[in-house]
Amino acid sequence: MKDVLEFVGGKGESYKAANKDLWTMMLEFCETMSPNLDGYEADGAWPTLLDDFVASKKGGNEKKVDEVA
Repeated sequence: MKDVLEFVGGKGESYKAANKDLWTMMLEFCETMSPNLDGYEADGAWPTLLDDFVASKKGGNEKKVDEVA
């Protein structure tokens, strides 16, 4: 959870508020994902913010993990 909060805090003005979906899914994400993000599925129904977080942790750019250029 700490890493996710630091990631969101580093986004500055990009995220001023969380909608209900993000709020709910953030809790589920933090409860179900292991710290090394094993089990994360890029084609899952996670909000884009969480996809961006996983991409940044795995060394990718901060675009959606399954996004094709």
